[in-house]
Parts: sequence; structure tokens; C-alpha cells
Amino acid sequence: AWQRGGGDGTAPFTSWSAAQYLDISDWVPPELQGCGPLMYPSLLDADSPFNLAGTKDGTTGADRDVESSSLGLSYGLIGNASTSLYFVVRRKFLMRLPVAFVAGEAPAPAPGPFSTASHVMNPTNCSVFEVAGAGRGEVNGRYARKDYFRRVGRSHMAYPLYQKDAKHQLYHFQNRWTLGWRGHEVMYEVVSSKSAAIPVKWPGCGLGSPTVTCADQTAPLELLE
Repeated sequence: AWQRGGGDGTAPFTSWSAAQYLDISDWVPPELQGCGPLMYPSLLDADSPFNLAGTKDGTTGADRDVESSSLGLSYGLIGNASTSLYFVVRRKFLMRLPVAFVAGEAPAPAPGPFSTASHVMNPTNCSVFEVAGAGRGEVNGRYARKDYFRRVGRSHMAYPLYQKDAKHQLYHFQNRWTLGWRGHEVMYEVVSSKSAAIPVKWPGCGLGSPTVTCADQTAPLELLE
């Protein structure tokens, strides 16, 4: 990888930090967050190799040796101005995120355009939710809270569940809020926060993005065994 914009613009990176996971949630549109695993990630540079490779003496640009720079047309030579991370979401969407390489002592980058800090959350004590805007129209409507219990070891634990009818529920399990028919079909899903608060805007994954808003905080709570 060639370092562009620093020094004389031709110095290569010669050392790298240890491999680690990167949180890219701030860069993924809310409509696609929680739509499944990110598949086939690849780093590609649209300028590679002609606009990046140079001669052995470091010459770049118009003075470079075109013949030597044209060897290996693989887009695998990546720079610091036009590299992107490409990946597939839900075998349907192709996404591209900009990538830059920085020195280890550089300050942390600013949050992306879809910062989780800006996500609007519902109150945790809501008893009725209104779902609207879902591409699957049967999901839209009012969901009243009817918690249910599950056996965990020798005890029972209550799990929050809101129900529209027998085939449409809004429930929380394993760090996710789900709109669907519990035990049968997942229609929409979103990763929850530690507080288990329900976000207002949900990913639609190409099916129309639903909004979930608190409609009542005073309705009585029912319990389902």
C-alpha cells in the first residue's frame, strides 16, 4: 500500500498494527443495519494500478514507467485516496465504504454519517407500540405488551413481547428486537442496545423500512405463560 498525501507521497507503509475488528456501524445506512452478515469483504482501489504504481526510483504520475506499472491488473495495489471496502449484504446489496490508512499515533477518526449516537430510541416503559411504513403491510399496526416466560435452568425469565395478533409479534431475544411470528418467521430485525430500548427506525433490507414508536405508556401489562 502506498502512502499518499504524506511526505513526498511515495513512501510505502512498512509496518502495520495487529489485526483487529473494526466497528463500521456508523458508515452503514440504518436501512441496511441488522440485515445479516457482511459477505465477501474485499479492499479494492479504483485507481489501481496505473495511478498508484511507479518506477523503481519512485517516479509517479505522468513520468512513471507505464509498462512496468501495468503488470498485474488486479486492483490489489491500494493507495490512500481511492481505496474502498466492498461487501455484499443479504446476497442482494453491494456496499462500498471509503478506507484510509493512518499512522498509529493519529487521533481517532470522526464518527461516520450514520452515527449510532443520533439513533432515536423509544422509552423503555412503553406498553403499546405503533408500527408504520413497513413494506410488508400486514406488519403495520398496534402491538400491546404481553410478556412471556421461558425456563432457564430451574427458574423462569420474563422476556418482553408485544403482540398485534397471533401471527404478528414484536419481541426481544438474544440482543435483538424482532418483528415477526415468534418461532415461525422473522420479518424485520434490529440489534438492540444493552438497555433493550427499541429504536424508532428499523432496517428494511429492501422491504420498506418500518418505524416503531411508543403509542401508550399507561396500558396494563399482560403476562403469557
